[in-house]
Amino acid sequence: MTWEETHRRMGALAEAEETLKTVPDQIPWRAEYEDIFGTPEGLAEALSYRWLLRLQVQLDPWLDDDALEEATERFRREMPRVVANLLPEEFSEEFFITTARSNNLVA
Repeated sequence: MTWEETHRRMGALAEAEETLKTVPDQIPWRAEYEDIFGTPEGLAEALSYRWLLRLQVQLDPWLDDDALEEATERFRREMPRVVANLLPEEFSEEFFITTARSNNLVA
C-alpha cells in the first residue's frame, strides 16, 4: 500500500467514524469507498479492527479493577452500536477485560 493509498484509507475511516457519531446503527457506505474497502462488509471489518486496536492501546496496564471497569464502560459508550455488533465476540465488559488481559495490557 502506497503512502497515498494509506492516507486515503485513513481519511475514509475517519470520515466513516464521524458519520457514525450521528448515525450509529448502520455502516456509512459511500460509493467512493468501493475502491478502498471493496464492499460495505470490508468497511465494517476495517472499522471493527480499528476499534479493537483502540481498545488495546487505550487500556492502561496498571489500572486497578475499578479503574479498568470504568475505562471499559467509557470505551463501550463511545463505540458506535454498529461497530459493537461487528466485534468477534459478545460485546460485554468481559470481552474488553479478556482482550486487554490476553494482550498483556492489564495484570
